[in-house]
Amino acid sequence: MGGCSSSQKTTAEPEQQRTPRRRALLVGMDYRGAPAGWPIINGTRNDVKVFDTLLREHWGFSEEDIVTVTDPAEQSTESLLAALTAFKASLRPGDTAVIFYSGDGHGKQVFDANGDEVTRKGESAPDIMDEALCTTNGTLLDDDLTVLMQGIAASAAQLFWFCDACYSGGFVDQGSGSSLPENVVLIASSLETQKSEDALRIETDKETGKMAMFYQGTGTRWLKAAVDGGGLPPRATHQQLFDALAAERAKDKRTSVQNPFIVASATARQLTL
Repeated sequence: MGGCSSSQKTTAEPEQQRTPRRRALLVGMDYRGAPAGWPIINGTRNDVKVFDTLLREHWGFSEEDIVTVTDPAEQSTESLLAALTAFKASLRPGDTAVIFYSGDGHGKQVFDANGDEVTRKGESAPDIMDEALCTTNGTLLDDDLTVLMQGIAASAAQLFWFCDACYSGGFVDQGSGSSLPENVVLIASSLETQKSEDALRIETDKETGKMAMFYQGTGTRWLKAAVDGGGLPPRATHQQLFDALAAERAKDKRTSVQNPFIVASATARQLTL
């Protein structure tokens, strides 16, 4: 209502009195109509739905604190950077930040222009390629992802990132020369040398009792099984979550399937959502 004066005063909530929140950004890249020519991945939107349900029903996240990016129009490098930047801006000190990514990744295919791959690994045989996250019109290098994660982690109490993509174990710097903050945990669906499976699933719908066929990332399927299995304590640490995920992988006797991987400091592994 315009023009009316009011004697009520509004004051900003003191920083120390704000209740820490838990916020999440969920990204599913299916590459439909991608000018970069990546093949379509059918299960990524299903993966986002699964992770969204886990956040709300298992970890108690509020729906209003979960942002999803699945529309093909939002899958370019520029759009993804904008979503990550907006997510960072939405965080306040003390918040818990969660990022979920399901999509394609490149490994051993993008030239390492700055030489950091050789430096951080210290290998006798030179590694001259970066790993990269694929967007509809290009790639986002692991070098850039590390910088983005540093910025998000600096704005929150912790950052938990689950990544279901090929070569995702190499998406952030690691090892003795790592610049990854102490409050960041990455659980990847595969090692940096492995592809991640997106496979057709056949399950019985719990509500209708009918058989349903759908595509889903294997890493996301293992995560769901680990959480739904009931073996995790109510406030499981990230290390306990990863151990449960690895146990689900161990049940799969196929040697060709990828192996999950965790990148985190000893301190971050003991954090909980």
